[in-house]
Amino acid sequence: MVSGLLTAQHLAGWGYPGAPLKTTALGIGVQGAAYIGSTFISIYLVTDLHYPKSPVYWITAGVTW
Repeated sequence: MVSGLLTAQHLAGWGYPGAPLKTTALGIGVQGAAYIGSTFISIYLVTDLHYPKSPVYWITAGVTW
């Protein structure tokens, strides 16, 4: 193996047995935070700033889809 170069095996995580599990867990965490944040901002826009419900919910649904 040539040192300093990434091979397809390294990019796929074959050389690191825990890498796929760690990246999957990280992805789930990021998605969860995004959904929590978008839910919070949509509730805030509707309840505190009195934006109309329908456009806020449609835009939130479109962004998180």
